[in-house]
Amino acid sequence: ASGVTFTSWLPVGRARLSVDASSAWAIEGGYERSLSLFQGVTEDVYTTDTAFLGAGGLVSERVNLRVGTTYSNWKTPVASGVADTMDIYGASLQLQVALTDTVGISASYYYYNHRYSNPGSLPEGFPAEYNRNAVRVGLTMWVPLAGTPQRAQR
Repeated sequence: ASGVTFTSWLPVGRARLSVDASSAWAIEGGYERSLSLFQGVTEDVYTTDTAFLGAGGLVSERVNLRVGTTYSNWKTPVASGVADTMDIYGASLQLQVALTDTVGISASYYYYNHRYSNPGSLPEGFPAEYNRNAVRVGLTMWVPLAGTPQRAQR
């Protein structure tokens, strides 16, 4: 907004580890560092550190379930030299059902709790703490990337 160019250096990246808990279930965790914008709220750029943990797998031959949790910490320096921060706690539940061998439906629920450390830097009337819920419903198609899958000859 001010038109002033600034230069900064920040390492970014991500790491993910997945471990099979059984032949049908896996546990996954990871960490990511990136840059984010609080679009439409502030003009600041935030350093974002996010950790996540999830588990998922087959409940039956055609039903896949996944649960997860996340924690994210956003930081941005301000003129006083103190960092404004936002903590985001999240949880998710995803269910996918195969209708045929190539088509399925999915439904997901996401919950987030946002907590901002400096309400004075937010636009007037914008809450320093709030909850956010999201529901997604979709259609899934499994399509081979190359060629046609062949059944094994007996």
